[in-house]
Amino acid sequence: ILKLLFLTLLIYQHYELDPENFVKITFITKDYNYFLKPVEYFYKIGIISYDGVSNFAGRLPGYWLPYLILRFFFTKKISIILLIIFQIILSIISNLLFSLLVYRKTKNEILFWISIFIYSSNFFLLPFEYMTMTESLSVSTSVIGFYYFNKFYQNYRLNINYLIISGFMLA
Repeated sequence: ILKLLFLTLLIYQHYELDPENFVKITFITKDYNYFLKPVEYFYKIGIISYDGVSNFAGRLPGYWLPYLILRFFFTKKISIILLIIFQIILSIISNLLFSLLVYRKTKNEILFWISIFIYSSNFFLLPFEYMTMTESLSVSTSVIGFYYFNKFYQNYRLNINYLIISGFMLA
């Protein structure tokens, strides 16, 4: 809830400064073309391309995978909004898992709540949560990956699935 409150305030302030680049809660950055335009060409003409002619995956091709899946089912506008909602949900999950990791390592409930507050109010990362940029998704998947790697490391004989989830998130 705290993260959503901070996020709502940031979106409102940013919208007041630059309303023409917003689609509902989503801020379309200038890097949109590098990240998601190749998916639009794939959806329209069947090749991953920046200009519609030559092959081009853009920066960090993995970012467009969730967008590609959403794009098959929804319009461009709705897919972008759902991608940002996915980023926000993943960030909330990573916030909780990071705080659980802090609690498991320290057994200190106060540090658990402090870590939730610090992660939720990280103003270096929070603005990227509602933008079509990779920073939020990268941090969230890294935190989730380290959480599951830690679970695997502590119980490596019990469940190899933790290592698979960790590897998927860190890749």
